[in-house]
Amino acid sequence: MELAYFWSLHTGKVSQTFDIIKKAIIPMIIANGVGIGIFIFIARNLVKERRTETEKAKIEHDLRIAHDIQMGIIPKIFPPFPDRSEFDLFAVIEPAKEVGGDLYDFFFLDDSHLCFCEGDVSGKGVPASLFMAVSKTLIKAHAQSGMSSADILYKVNNMLCEENESSMFVTVFLGILDIETGEVVYSNAGHNIPYIIHNDGSITKIPNTKGIALGVLEDFQFETKSLFLGKDEQMFIFTDGVNEATNERDEIFTLPRLENILSQCSKCTPKATSMRIIDEVYGFQGDAVQFDDIAILVLHYRV
Repeated sequence: MELAYFWSLHTGKVSQTFDIIKKAIIPMIIANGVGIGIFIFIARNLVKERRTETEKAKIEHDLRIAHDIQMGIIPKIFPPFPDRSEFDLFAVIEPAKEVGGDLYDFFFLDDSHLCFCEGDVSGKGVPASLFMAVSKTLIKAHAQSGMSSADILYKVNNMLCEENESSMFVTVFLGILDIETGEVVYSNAGHNIPYIIHNDGSITKIPNTKGIALGVLEDFQFETKSLFLGKDEQMFIFTDGVNEATNERDEIFTLPRLENILSQCSKCTPKATSMRIIDEVYGFQGDAVQFDDIAILVLHYRV
């Protein structure tokens, strides 16, 4: 009888112990398991986030290097020919991203002829910057062979059309200035038409030539025209990142706005004219994101 009583008592305590385990310990184990799972999830996310940040930092580092290389292949010391009093020249590029597709270049073909050009590659970023570098190199190589502006563009166009699987293209304005006479012989491959800023503040577009962007159609025959720059007249060459800049209200900068500003720059230096336009474009954009590269080249004929 007593044995049965004690057995019953012992069995009851065991049962109570299991009840305690069920009510307290098991939920605790489950909670700990969930906590460990959450910890592992957070830890994995932190590792992934750090890996992503590392990769992002590496990409940004590589883009900074690419930007430095790209800017290193274009002339950036001004005035570029301080011993030449016949003319002054200034150029600037403002990429929309770390690297871009706008280009400019200028160099003497001989003692009295200055070749200058500006271009705008389709697209943005690294692909555009690579196409820009190739285009600039080809233009300079063919220009120094003594060809006309139209023949230079013809040759470069055909080379860019070869195996152009990416279907990229570049608009180019190319001119050759006779330092002694002020004559500019030029060809335009689909680029924005440059302006002449006259002494009296009037603005005129130069006559355009027949041409299309380079890399589009092989064996295209480009046209050559010429004009004479008068004393203290400036040629203003630009990419569409200027006139097509937009603000937060989706308004466009426009060519008339550009012309109005240029009419106030007849007495400005090429650098002052360029930076005035850059400032006006950025002021117009406000907080809107710059969507396209900006390139400006201004040639001032002094003779």
